[in-house]
Amino acid sequence: MGARTARPAGGAAANQEHVTENRITRALRSAEARPDFLNLINTNFHDCGLAPPPSAITDAATDLIHDPARRGYRPDSAGLPILRESVARYAGRCGRAVDPSSIIVTASASESYRHLFTALCAPGETVLLPCPGYPLFEEIAARCGLSPVFYRLRFESGWRIDPDEVSSLITADTGALVLISPNNPTGAIVDEPVMREISRRCAERRVKLIVDEVFGEYRYDGLPSPDAATFSINGVSKLLASPDLKVSWIVLGGPRDIVADARERLEIENDLYLSASPITQFVAARLLDSGTGMTHDFVAEVRRRRDVMLGSLADLSARHPGILSWVPPPGGVHLPLVFTRPPGDRDDEQIAVDLLERYGLSVHPGYLYGEDEHTMVVLSYLVPPETIRDGVSRIDAYLSSPGTMRAALR
Repeated sequence: MGARTARPAGGAAANQEHVTENRITRALRSAEARPDFLNLINTNFHDCGLAPPPSAITDAATDLIHDPARRGYRPDSAGLPILRESVARYAGRCGRAVDPSSIIVTASASESYRHLFTALCAPGETVLLPCPGYPLFEEIAARCGLSPVFYRLRFESGWRIDPDEVSSLITADTGALVLISPNNPTGAIVDEPVMREISRRCAERRVKLIVDEVFGEYRYDGLPSPDAATFSINGVSKLLASPDLKVSWIVLGGPRDIVADARERLEIENDLYLSASPITQFVAARLLDSGTGMTHDFVAEVRRRRDVMLGSLADLSARHPGILSWVPPPGGVHLPLVFTRPPGDRDDEQIAVDLLERYGLSVHPGYLYGEDEHTMVVLSYLVPPETIRDGVSRIDAYLSSPGTMRAALR
């Protein structure tokens, strides 16, 4: 087996073109020049045809710009009151009681993580992160002087969290535990009983519990989101298909003394930069106040595309029995595809390179997310249905090629 590229740090899983040149980036650059190049890992909502109506953005921005009373610069280290009140109203419509004073507005989920790690943890402490998981978080933790420790989400258990395993990793040096629900890339959701149990164990051992809910509305199991987190991260990037607005927030929960202390520390961090623009905060508030219909429409469309991918993969598996397996994702926009009988001595990186070089198809090898127990590639069903069908047909062609199949059946 050939040497595999080391896992890149930071946002490499989503931005391979920014990673130091390696086998994947070389193959990707070449494939992108092909007229038939197909991106089956695209998770950019706008690229995939999902965005608010342009008038919703321009009308809100125009109202702000032409009203001097609204446009006056009045920075608030917690975020504009109009947005924090809108977030609280949105949460109320979703069945959650949230006090606007418990909300801290940031410019992104990444900034939310940085503030939480810096303000609430001490350098040298550890932070527990899921694996598989998006590699950006370990990079942020390292930059904040924290050491990542990973708990496993295992394919055999449906990518579910084991509270006992998580608890066994908590030590006197653990500063925070991160839950991502739905998880990126597995789509696994932390259900209410598990959330309560992990929350209880964190409280007993004075570990900050951070729950990333940026894909929280993209759930397909019909169950409500749990409400037991100490610090919850969300934003308009997925909620309103508006990553360009760069508006996120942290909702503080738990005992009053913990919330008060955390709020003070987080406001100090936020006040250093005030990264979230007042204009985009105002626009985000207007979009949130427009109701839940826009989000429901986005979720319904992504659910439809998920069904297309699951149907296409079922047909693919029927043509290649015993080769592929997956867990239907209950949330998010990704699907990890596991090769239960990998083609010959190919690892996940070689499979991804093969698909790029032979078929102009871009997928992510599982190692980018830290997965090393299975040969796995990650797909996105955020892309349009025709892209899904075409992409799966190219995987079919790959598995059907005589060289590939002979290797797989040795």
